[in-house]
Amino acid sequence: VESLVEGSMVRVGVNQTWQTKRGGPGRWRNVDVLTLRTEYVWSSEDTDSKGPIGRYFEDRPELSNPGEFFDAELLYQMSDPIGITGRVIYDIRDTHQVEYSTAGVLIDHGQGLRSSFGERFVNALDSTIYFFNANLELTPKYETGFAVNYDTRQNDFSLISGNLRRHYPNLTVGLTVRFNKITSETSLGIIISPRGLGGGFGLQSGSSNTRSSALGG
Repeated sequence: VESLVEGSMVRVGVNQTWQTKRGGPGRWRNVDVLTLRTEYVWSSEDTDSKGPIGRYFEDRPELSNPGEFFDAELLYQMSDPIGITGRVIYDIRDTHQVEYSTAGVLIDHGQGLRSSFGERFVNALDSTIYFFNANLELTPKYETGFAVNYDTRQNDFSLISGNLRRHYPNLTVGLTVRFNKITSETSLGIIISPRGLGGGFGLQSGSSNTRSSALGG
């Protein structure tokens, strides 16, 4: 059962892209060297918050976490295979603090192998997580992923997961296995994701295919 938002929400955002040319004589090409997404979200007082971190999902706004907050996400493509990324969510209405932040590095190793690593901080939980993700394209239709989260507060792994996904023209389906070493809990899941939905630049903490941004979170 999904908990749907009731009330009014307003989102104002700006997406900016700076380009440069890379390559050389006879092979120059345009590259998005810096991408910046910023948005301000306001919700009416009668909306019920689902947690301390405000979120707005453009494809499913009724599943958003209301509040009044500023959300900024950046990707700097330092070179063709390496990108540096970060994201902050600042609570304007209640705490007047950064409630969520993440920073990391994206690496395209070639041959269908991509990885990312970084750090995520959640202010309400006083939680700092170090994470590593890897995805390998086995064939044009099949892809596998691996992810680990290390909780510095608990001094142990809060997530070890793996998945196998099959891509169709308009849909991705798959299976995932997740293990929490702190609680000794193991879970199995099914991935069903329409292709083409937005969701950030692709840096996730502990998941290679989730609704949240990209940059983590």
